[in-house]
Amino acid sequence: MSSARCRRPQSDYTPSNEIIIVIGYVVFYHIGMKRILLLRTWEATLDSDIRYGIADYASKNEPWSFYEVSERSWDRPSVASIEEWDGDGMIGPIYKPADIAAVKRLGIPAVNTSARASPSCVNLDDAAVGRVGAAHLIDRGFRHMAFASVINTAYADVRAAGFVAEARARGIEPIVYPGDHGPGPRWTWHTIAGDFARWIADLPTPIGIMACHDTRARHVLAGCELAGRSVPDEVAVLGAGNNAPVCLLGSPTISSVDFDAFRVGYQAAKLLDRLMRGETAPQTPTKLTPLGVVPRQSTDTLAFDDPMIGRALRFIRTQPTRALSVEDVVSAVHTSRPTLERKFRLRVGHSPFQEVRRVQIEHVKRLLIETDWDIKQVAVASAFRDPIRLGIVFKKETGQTPTAFRAENRTQ
Repeated sequence: MSSARCRRPQSDYTPSNEIIIVIGYVVFYHIGMKRILLLRTWEATLDSDIRYGIADYASKNEPWSFYEVSERSWDRPSVASIEEWDGDGMIGPIYKPADIAAVKRLGIPAVNTSARASPSCVNLDDAAVGRVGAAHLIDRGFRHMAFASVINTAYADVRAAGFVAEARARGIEPIVYPGDHGPGPRWTWHTIAGDFARWIADLPTPIGIMACHDTRARHVLAGCELAGRSVPDEVAVLGAGNNAPVCLLGSPTISSVDFDAFRVGYQAAKLLDRLMRGETAPQTPTKLTPLGVVPRQSTDTLAFDDPMIGRALRFIRTQPTRALSVEDVVSAVHTSRPTLERKFRLRVGHSPFQEVRRVQIEHVKRLLIETDWDIKQVAVASAFRDPIRLGIVFKKETGQTPTAFRAENRTQ
């Protein structure tokens, strides 16, 4: 599929060649421009994608001068330490209540991109990240599920809660592993892998494990290797963030929930621009839903104990652009329709037709987000062919028109 959308677009705006180094800050300085302070998050790729989104918004509107707080490994910048800064706006993760209060004392517009909710807040819908991950594993037939978290981490807790809620709604009681691995002497690869190996060795199989982020998924893979568990046949592993270098260097490659942090940066910059123009801050945080799961080898399995169900699901999921009927599925797996319907509802939790429609709609969503095709082109490249038919079905299944879904989930 050809895509005109780029995760990290080239910006038309190039900062001044003059870079002024100030203790604690890197400053891109333009006289007369609004001065924006960027706070950095702990995760390099997530942070980079957010800043690409900020830069892209600025390049398409009035350019800004960016000040960036430096940070040491594992240290999050203390907002309280820059209370005397007198710029025009601020974007970044603000975690602690004391720091949120310090930002208020600064008296300048600020947008928080952390998981800690505040009115002027743009961040990921972390609960939805967990729900999407759980649904992905359940749709592959797993009835044993677990979540690998990081102790005392807000976004990880919220993702775990979403994962647990979705699993319980589907009749599954998942296991949550808190993961006592943070800064300190226990933060070594061998220690973490060993801890995960001991945990995984006691889990029932087959099991689907979602990690709170992609690096955590690598830890799970290492634990599986030490425990002698086959991935994905005994343990399917799912990450979050779709950090391509991390996911593609995994062995096997790691499936991951893609939440496109670029959108967070773009929408945060857009909100900051409105606040600096005097608009009132929204009363509720802006939560951006994940795009879905990018499947790779680590979840490329179907854990259903009925081979016929596995064949039926493979047939449906490999043909998202075909206008499949239930009779097509019946013929492909050599069974009767009543048998197929009964086993689907028992094993999968919904009808064969609902699975066909789900796969078709997910394909359309990808086209709407990842291409700049008009609705007619999207319809032709989907199972619906006709844009009117596509609009009717899409609205029925999602509650939105294709155009509204695209507007909500794309930044350009």
